[in-house]
This record gives sequence, C-alpha cells and structure tokens, in this order.
Amino acid sequence: MKTKLFLTTLFLFGIMLGKPQAYQSAVHAVNDQAGVSIYLPMPFSKNARITIANEGPEPSVCYYSIDYTEGDKVERDSGRLHVLYHRENPTTLKKDNFYSIYRWFIKDPIYWKKDIRATIQQIGVYGDVKGVPHFFERQDDWTTSTFWYEPVPSAPLPPLLKYEERIKNL
Repeated sequence: MKTKLFLTTLFLFGIMLGKPQAYQSAVHAVNDQAGVSIYLPMPFSKNARITIANEGPEPSVCYYSIDYTEGDKVERDSGRLHVLYHRENPTTLKKDNFYSIYRWFIKDPIYWKKDIRATIQQIGVYGDVKGVPHFFERQDDWTTSTFWYEPVPSAPLPPLLKYEERIKNL
C-alpha cells in the first residue's frame, strides 16, 4: 500500500502568495530565509513516496531532509496522511491586502463519516452611517492546504491545479 503526497510546496508551508514571512505554527514553520519544516506523522505500511518538482520557468535549488523511523507497527486500518490543495478567486497583489491564517484542529479534531465541506463567509465592512456599518460580499483570494488522515484504500484526490492556475496573478 503506497501513500502519495502531491503538494504545492509554497502553500503547504505557509508561504502564501509567494511572499515568505517567518513564523511557527503547531506543525510547521518558515524561517526568515524561507527555510521550511513540517512535522506531521505519515504512517505507511510498506513504502511512501514524496515528490518534489520545480514546475516554474527558473532553475531552483532544493535542500531537504526527511526523518523517518523503520519498524513501527502500523495497523492495516490506521489512517494515512492525505493533503489537498485548492485556490479560488485569484486576484492581483497590486490591489488587495493579503493575510495568512492557519487553523490546525489537533486538540479538537473534526470527525466525519462520508464527506465534509468547509466554507468561509466573505463579508467585508466599510463606512458607518449613523452607527450602522455597511456590509458587502468580498471577493478574496483563498488558498487552502487541507490535511487529514483517512483509511486506505480511499478515493483518489482530485488532480492538482496546473502550475499556471496555482500562480495566477501572483
């Protein structure tokens, strides 16, 4: 049984919209030179595959280190790490303000049986008329990397967006 990870590295490690900011979260970190670390168990039965690819037009140097243990007993029905990247509403950096928000559900996991859908309401507010704020529907650029553990075999993940779509308007 193989576990595969197809990741968009910048977004996986919190380098949102191509602009690295040093920070540390519960499971991953970015240093001030855009060095990245992630600490998530990736159980596997026989082997695992981690794919690193440079799809950009310029050559790139990639240093990496993968720490692993051998001989761990992994139950056949234990969950395997899955990661899904998604982006909606690509906008331009020149016009908008950008923020990175991470929410790890480690101490308060969300369980589901068949499927799950998470949505984000995009309400903005501007001005104030006699103490009443004016609300409007925003069109923000949303990028997500979702991590979860799921028993295998499982349904295949949707194909990763093409490189051009992942970097549109950055």
